[in-house]
Amino acid sequence: MRAEELQLSASLEDYLEAIYHTVAAKGAARAKDIVLRMGVHNSSVTQALRSLSEKKLINYAPYDVITLTDAGEALALGVVRRHETLSKFLNHVLGLPDAEADAEACRLEHAVSGGVLNRLVRFVEYFESCPQNDVRWDDAAGFFCNRAPGTHNGTCGRDECGGDMQLSDLLPKDAIDAARRRRSDMPLTMVHEGTRAVLKSIDGGRQLRGRMAALGLLPGAELEVIQNSGQGPFVVAVRGSRIVIGRGMAARILVE
Repeated sequence: MRAEELQLSASLEDYLEAIYHTVAAKGAARAKDIVLRMGVHNSSVTQALRSLSEKKLINYAPYDVITLTDAGEALALGVVRRHETLSKFLNHVLGLPDAEADAEACRLEHAVSGGVLNRLVRFVEYFESCPQNDVRWDDAAGFFCNRAPGTHNGTCGRDECGGDMQLSDLLPKDAIDAARRRRSDMPLTMVHEGTRAVLKSIDGGRQLRGRMAALGLLPGAELEVIQNSGQGPFVVAVRGSRIVIGRGMAARILVE
């Protein structure tokens, strides 16, 4: 049974998690252990323990040790799994320091659905199994493996992952198809001088798209990059006219 089916609040989930870790370390827990672990008042702990006991998630009596019931342990494991997955994602993938990742995971863990959690678990597992430093973030594509096909050292075991989104064995087909469509597009800033490309989409709101349209930058338009030195203005030719745009704006134009 899930926490939402028991109408378990975020606070009670935190208590259940604290009991789980204390029992894992000591074999059983006492109210004072929870007070120390969570930094709350005795009265708050007593109220929470009574509530968890009423829901048959813990075995509790005043002044006695606290243990988890089978249902409580199963639910606590789910909470712990959510926390550890989020903490790993924030720390290993996004690079947050350990303490910050742990604190943010505490705030996020109560709002993550089972479906989102499963995808995060699979992504973290993929990220950790792929050869070190070979997973990259690209603004147009998202996360992908940067190694060329056939060059893996055996750690990842996915020779096919060079040059394409690498969650093909983890995500539903519609999600993969969408990822591949995004991967085939690139920001205009990645196109070399003298190269032609077709505008596919504009990453921005209605106001930005309106400004682009006024310049003739519409989906389907053929562009030629005239100047892309990495510094200064970005110059493109569209329908016989040269247009000067900022690099920030050029980065929002996706082409193929």
